[in-house]
Amino acid sequence: MEKEGCLESEWEEGGPGPKRRIYLISEKGKKELEIRIRMMKARKSGIDRLINAYDRAQEQAVQTDRPGKKEEML
Repeated sequence: MEKEGCLESEWEEGGPGPKRRIYLISEKGKKELEIRIRMMKARKSGIDRLINAYDRAQEQAVQTDRPGKKEEML
C-alpha cells in the first residue's frame, strides 16, 4: 500500500529497544479507504436484504405448517 501511495511511513527512534516503523494514511489512502468502505457497505446491505428475506420466508413457512406435516427447513 505504501508503493501505491496510500500509506507513508517513517522510522521512530528513541527509547530502549529497536526502532519502530510508524505508518500514516495519505490523502490518497483516505480516498481509497472511503471507496472501499462504500463498496463493503453496499455488499453488506445486499447480504442483509437476503438474510431478511430468508428469515421472513422461514417465518411464513412455520406459520403455514400444519400439525402432523413436517418439512425440512435449511
